[in-house]
Amino acid sequence: MSKGFLWFLVSVLIVANVLVFYRLGYAQQQKNQNITSNSVSDSLTQTPISNKVVAKYSVAVPILMYHYIRDYTDQTDPIGIGLSVSPVNFQKQLEAIKSAGYHTISLEDFAAHKYGTKPIILTFDDGYDDQFTDAFPILQQEGMTGTFFIVKNFVDQPLYMTSWQIGQLKAAGMEIGGHTIDHKDMATQTYDNAYKEISGGQKGRDPVFAYPSGKYSPSTVLITESLGIKAVVTTELGIATDLSNLQLLPRVRMKNTTDVIKLINDQLYLLDHPTPPAAIPTTTPVTGG
Repeated sequence: MSKGFLWFLVSVLIVANVLVFYRLGYAQQQKNQNITSNSVSDSLTQTPISNKVVAKYSVAVPILMYHYIRDYTDQTDPIGIGLSVSPVNFQKQLEAIKSAGYHTISLEDFAAHKYGTKPIILTFDDGYDDQFTDAFPILQQEGMTGTFFIVKNFVDQPLYMTSWQIGQLKAAGMEIGGHTIDHKDMATQTYDNAYKEISGGQKGRDPVFAYPSGKYSPSTVLITESLGIKAVVTTELGIATDLSNLQLLPRVRMKNTTDVIKLINDQLYLLDHPTPPAAIPTTTPVTGG
């Protein structure tokens, strides 16, 4: 075999090895690029939980829930006691609210985002006559307003407000909302019955509503929306915000011995810290609404 041919074979082998090493190097480079590209892609789509943006409310509005404003100590009626605040303690609670810088607004104002500075809403369920004889004068004395939820068929009945009294509340700037016709459990009604109860109870009332005993169903929420009711309250414990569902607003129940500012502050803390600290006690629900 001639030297020229041998040198030719050697040259071919050298070139072949160079090409092989080049291809291997190129393949590894592409692989590295793919790994880098995938890593960048993952970093964009898998946002760390700590970096996720969580919606933050702008305004927090306590909605207080009252029933009877009366002196009541019948130990055989613990539910009645739990639903009663004496006129003296009611006034003390309002004075504490004022001292803390709160001012009252209506539920309709809340729905229209007319908050003002440090708003609070006072609500009164069922239309008891002591809400007119005892709560109303104290509200006027303190320069505050309230929202009164009236059960249509309870009007003019013993222990409940008369049509004239309700008219006087309205004339004085109070908000008068619906509370159904007969205070039935809205969670157990058929759609037709619920519609009749809610719509019938809203006639002549402001476009705000309270579920009797706080009970509702998905269909009742659709009903209140369809009727154009602007704000609906439940008996669920919590502070309403500008991000709250206007058809399912929470409230803070008032009792005779409630330290109103402490309770509000506790609930405001829970609003920002969903896991309650051991120092904040769990509130025991009381029937009524």
